[in-house]
Amino acid sequence: MSDIRQTDDDKSGTNYDQNLEKLNGLNLQEENEVSEQDKCTPTLDYLQSIVEELYTFNKNSLENNTEKVSYNKEILNEKVKQVLTLMKKNEEAAIAENKAQYFFLLGKTWSVTQPVNEECVNILSKAVKLNPTHLDAWNSLGECLVHLKRFSEAKYCFLASLKHGKCKVILRNLSIIMREAQLLTSENVKENLNAGIEYAKEAVELDTNDGESWAILGNAYLSLFFRRQEDKLLRQSINSFEKALKDPVAAKNADLHFNRGVALKYGEIYTDALLSFEQASILDPMWTTAKETLEDLVKYLTSTQTLYQRKGQVKSKRLQQMTEVLLYNLFSMHYYSYYFT
Repeated sequence: MSDIRQTDDDKSGTNYDQNLEKLNGLNLQEENEVSEQDKCTPTLDYLQSIVEELYTFNKNSLENNTEKVSYNKEILNEKVKQVLTLMKKNEEAAIAENKAQYFFLLGKTWSVTQPVNEECVNILSKAVKLNPTHLDAWNSLGECLVHLKRFSEAKYCFLASLKHGKCKVILRNLSIIMREAQLLTSENVKENLNAGIEYAKEAVELDTNDGESWAILGNAYLSLFFRRQEDKLLRQSINSFEKALKDPVAAKNADLHFNRGVALKYGEIYTDALLSFEQASILDPMWTTAKETLEDLVKYLTSTQTLYQRKGQVKSKRLQQMTEVLLYNLFSMHYYSYYFT
């Protein structure tokens, strides 16, 4: 994907300054169209329904048809074109009903295309400029910027939306972006990782039954555990993953099972870790990392058992060497994923 990589190191660059200035300008606009939200909007209601159908198709394609990626991408792009045609056809009537909402739906349609392009950012910027209280528009704009690797700008969008209200999706995205490696420095890493936990906690508080929020909280604790190596953080991570699994929708997510497996592995709860990695492989058969991690853990446990059984027949120096190799192999398996909805 031909993205422009944007990190905190780029802050001295002209492009970064100009982009951030534009985003600051968006948040200072008068809330021109807030009162229009109470209007009767049959055209926008229709357009919203077809955009939601597009998102549902895209989500189902990603979850259920991993072996036909190129085929589904062609179908998806064709569907995007159809929706864009309908948007253009109904533009005048939709703008008359609510201009900000029209640009939000148009930008949301563009955001489905892969790779995400600058057009998506420009259109969604118009939406938040017209209505700075539109949380969904701020979130979609932030997610587009994430896809473009412009993490500092994305973080600004998510934070700017909090001035107008809170929603669990934005709080989850904030938790994730606070752990983004390109935004972490030796000076801010502790503060950012702690902030990631707090944002995830807020998301959970808004909906304690949402498994995705619990899963992201589990990831936040796990990230801090890798920095501090505190058992309490690991237990909190595993606890959060367990609560996430109570949500039937979240329980179908391969990432959740994989990340839970990582936490369980470091907690030396190996049987459950194996089951988690296995479930991740079942839910996403094309995900080689999950399969390889499962195989590596099986090898490690088998070797450990063999080493234990043979310890009386191995010289102490050789025993130490073998133990060090096994421990290195175990800890080199560290990998876990972050994800946006």
